[in-house]
Amino acid sequence: MSILYELRYPTRWYMKLVTVILALVFFALVATAVISGVLIYWIVKPQRTSSEINMETFPGRPDEVDFTVAGLGTRKGWFFPGLRGAPTIILCHGYQSSRGELLTLVSSLQDHQYNSFVFDFAAHGGNDGLTTFGYRESDEVRAATAQVGLDVLDFCTMYVTEYPRGFSLRELENGDCCMLRGGRCAIYTVRPLQCRTWPFWPTNLSSPAAWRAAGERCPGIGQGRVW
Repeated sequence: MSILYELRYPTRWYMKLVTVILALVFFALVATAVISGVLIYWIVKPQRTSSEINMETFPGRPDEVDFTVAGLGTRKGWFFPGLRGAPTIILCHGYQSSRGELLTLVSSLQDHQYNSFVFDFAAHGGNDGLTTFGYRESDEVRAATAQVGLDVLDFCTMYVTEYPRGFSLRELENGDCCMLRGGRCAIYTVRPLQCRTWPFWPTNLSSPAAWRAAGERCPGIGQGRVW
């Protein structure tokens, strides 16, 4: 009891110092918790951008397609028809993006007579909810593929491989990604999160030498504006 009383009403100089230190630590923990909570909220509830189009006048004659995701509600997608019987490509937008930002790519695919389908994930575009960075979004992709008659396993069989720590796009014999075309990414606008974080991978940031070695393989490293 004497220790608690001394902490509450310090009389000795060292106890006053201890009290001040404990108070600073307490307020630092509270501030860290508040800041972390705000940052997490901003991450899982990103600012939404929604793009609407006139279905009757928009080039490509798109159709609005509704589909249901178990436990997540209804999603609205745009189906852009290509050549009858041609493959249907589902385009998935990135974090803090929306289906409207894929329309340029959709037009290009239509020019090559492909069918295209785009929709907004949860917490993006016109949809409420929280983003889970792939955990529940995979359910949305499965529902979209079922709606337009695609089997997601076909895509995975062709382009995806399993590693000890998860799944990744396949690599060619020379180590290049299977989506690399002429030195450029063929799916750059819808590339996976792992690709979006390049070159800031732990292996490249482990030392200055590792960063320089990555720069020898990637011409974009060391170029442009310094942040």
